[in-house]
Amino acid sequence: MTFTTGWIVSSFTLVFMLPIWVGVAACCGATVLPFEVMRRRHNRQVRGRVLTP
Repeated sequence: MTFTTGWIVSSFTLVFMLPIWVGVAACCGATVLPFEVMRRRHNRQVRGRVLTP
């Protein structure tokens, strides 16, 4: 009985935590992705400038 109750509680916790983790991951991606894109674009511009002086 205790094992079943613990399994139900843990599954409910996972189900309730999943949207929170998805939201946190989406926020982190939304904040990190533009910086990464800008950095790569900047690196590409610098590399092109170095190749063609």
